[in-house]
Amino acid sequence: MAPAGGVWHRSNEGRPGNTNVLVVEDDQGVRETTVAILREEGYVVVQAADGVDALELLRGHDIDVLLLDLRLPRMDGAAVLEALDRPPTVVVVSGFESFEEAEMRRRFGSVLFDCLRKPVSPHRLMAATAAAADHALSVRDTDTGTGTGGTEVRDDPER
Repeated sequence: MAPAGGVWHRSNEGRPGNTNVLVVEDDQGVRETTVAILREEGYVVVQAADGVDALELLRGHDIDVLLLDLRLPRMDGAAVLEALDRPPTVVVVSGFESFEEAEMRRRFGSVLFDCLRKPVSPHRLMAATAAAADHALSVRDTDTGTGTGGTEVRDDPER
C-alpha cells in the first residue's frame, strides 16, 4: 500500500534497499532533493511535509531512519519526538542554532543519532543516513529476536 505522503520505492541493491527512511521537511524543494538523493542510493523513502503527516506514516509503516526537520507546520519536530514511544533511528536535519542543538540533545539525547545543520551537502547527508541505517538495522535485527524493531506512536501525542 502506498503511503499518503508518497510512493515506496524498493531497490534490490544491498543494505539501502532494506532500509526504510522517512524524510520530514516542510520546504518542498529541500524535501524533494533529499528524497531524490536517497532514492538514487537505493533507500526506500517516504516523505511528509509536517509533523502530523509524519506521525501518520510512522503509525502505518516500519520506518528504520527518520530524517526530521525541527521547524514544521502543524506539529514541530520536537513534538513528533515526544509522541514516539519507540522511535526509529533519528537524524535531525535543521537550520537550528548551536543552543537549539544543545537543547535537543539534552531533551532527546537517547533518541537522537545525529544532528545536521542546514544546508547539508549530499555527501554529509548520505554519510549520516548510512550510519543511521547501519545502527537501525543492527537494532532491528536484535530487537526481541523478531528481526523487526517497529516504531510505536502514542495514541494521544499531546501526553
